[in-house]
Amino acid sequence: TVEFDWGMDIYLARQIVSSKLELISGRLPIGTTQPILGPVSSRMGEIFEFAVIGEETDPMELRSIADWTIRYRLQGVEGVSFVINLGGFIKQFQVYLKPKMLKNYDVTINEVKEAIENSNRNFSGGIIMKGSQETLIKGVGRLETIDHIQNTVITSRNNVPVYVKDVADVKIGPKFRRESGSHNGKESVYVTIEKQYGGDTLIAIANVKQTLAQIAEDLPERINIKSFYDQSILIVKSIEHVEISILEGTFLIILVMMFFMWNLRSSFIASLTIPFSILIALVLMDLFGIKLTVMSIGGLAIGIGKVANGSILMVENIYRVLREKKGQASTLELTSEAAKDVG
Repeated sequence: TVEFDWGMDIYLARQIVSSKLELISGRLPIGTTQPILGPVSSRMGEIFEFAVIGEETDPMELRSIADWTIRYRLQGVEGVSFVINLGGFIKQFQVYLKPKMLKNYDVTINEVKEAIENSNRNFSGGIIMKGSQETLIKGVGRLETIDHIQNTVITSRNNVPVYVKDVADVKIGPKFRRESGSHNGKESVYVTIEKQYGGDTLIAIANVKQTLAQIAEDLPERINIKSFYDQSILIVKSIEHVEISILEGTFLIILVMMFFMWNLRSSFIASLTIPFSILIALVLMDLFGIKLTVMSIGGLAIGIGKVANGSILMVENIYRVLREKKGQASTLELTSEAAKDVG
């Protein structure tokens, strides 16, 4: 984990880390996976979660659909940074070697491994020029079926090719898993969606929902998508809470001011501080690129109470000074004096 100072440009930080990784990548031990940077996101960016479920469906099939159908389509949605799948079983082609046959053909495990790896790739065959046209030649060699692996040539003995099927059994099976997911006590795949850094949560979730509705039409009938966490619901409820807090605060200020001062004008002046303060805060948030998130809305809700308390103290003290020192100075001077008393 690399930590930077608060306010550091995230993209500049990624560029610095990337350049440092390039310097050390050549000195890593043999067999080490090349280090890569993850997406620009965090745990706070997890905005939507759902489960891929299916009655009497193989968990390996659920995971394959989540990995190769749902995830790839969601990664192209505007506002989505990363899609995480948990649960089910990852599909694998598994090669079970036969020790006796390896000895019989004088073939090592490493030879089998290298033969499969070298056969599992596409390559470029160059370009054929014909007049003003260019034809690209592509060699397709990716292994896609069990037969492809079984018929892979390892070596030859007495001019007779030795195939993988001669020394091993090839099957489709699940990869050893380190996590599991369930929904209502049944195997499922949990999918977590993270939004892009600085993106609008509500827009991103709306795009995700629209895409999921399209994906659901293409899935087999027995497989369904069931959402269980939607941050937009929390944001909408928080906005409604802020609206209710504004109305309640305005009403209580008028009630308190009328009860203690019996002055309708002062009550309305104090009550107007809440909507104007919220409006100014929203304008400043827009200028500085701060989106309406759970944290920002929570701050506005807390701020309403502070504003209400301060406005009551300020207006009450100004009203008292104007009444007690009426005629001793101008209204503006007395108002300034009263404001300084409160701070």
